[in-house]
Amino acid sequence: MFISASLLAEEEREALLLHETLSLKPFPLKTSLLTLRPPRDCSVHSRWIHWMKLILRQWTQCQRHR
Repeated sequence: MFISASLLAEEEREALLLHETLSLKPFPLKTSLLTLRPPRDCSVHSRWIHWMKLILRQWTQCQRHR
């Protein structure tokens, strides 16, 4: 239990780091694990692709405004 908890904390730190590096203000701070690694489930995978496209679009907009 403790191992999974610390692992989750690590995942959240990764998500936070991802969030900060992309500097996406509109996106929730706790980036779901879906955005960090592609899942096996097909329906979830399409949602993951969708999220990545959104994040990429947001990121490119942020880069242009600098």
